[in-house]
Amino acid sequence: MNSNPGNRLRALREDNDLTQREIAAVLNCSQVSYSHYEIGRRDIPLEFVASIRTGVSTIGTVAL
Repeated sequence: MNSNPGNRLRALREDNDLTQREIAAVLNCSQVSYSHYEIGRRDIPLEFVASIRTGVSTIGTVAL
């Protein structure tokens, strides 16, 4: 179903009501670069994986 890493990124972002711009800011990359990770145009750097998980938690906490 969501076996593509980009699809999983998108689902995580959308489940937390976040924009690509918000996640990109946490990762210190552009929104365009982040978009390329979601659509599979670029490979997701391994160091971003933990940052994404942490960023979603941090942004979600701030938004509450």
